[in-house]
Amino acid sequence: MEVLVIVAFAAAVLLYIGFTNHLKSKKANLRREALMLKHQNAGVVKRIMEGRVWQGQTADQLRDTLGQPTDINQDKTNPARESWRYHQQGRVSGLRIALENGVVIAWDQKN
Repeated sequence: MEVLVIVAFAAAVLLYIGFTNHLKSKKANLRREALMLKHQNAGVVKRIMEGRVWQGQTADQLRDTLGQPTDINQDKTNPARESWRYHQQGRVSGLRIALENGVVIAWDQKN
C-alpha cells in the first residue's frame, strides 16, 4: 500500500513538472511570436529572448529585453543622452545603460 502511495505521488509530481514545463514553453513561444510581429527580425528577437543588451539596440528593444528601468537620468549637457539603470539597490548602481537618441551606445555592470 505504501509503495502505491509513493508511486502515485511520484507520478503526480512528474505530471505537475511536465505540465509546468509545457506552460513555460507555450508562454515563451507566444512571447517570441509577439516579438516577431513587433520587431520583424529573428536575430533581434533571439537576442531579446536571451536577455542580451547590444550596441545599436533601440530603447523599445531594450524595454522588451529587460523591462522598465528602475531609474532614467537625462544628461543635462546633452539632452539626447540618457542613462537607464536596472537592479539598483541603494548606492550600488547595478546595470547602467547609456542611450543616445534612443539607441544603446554603452553599458556597464557594477556589483
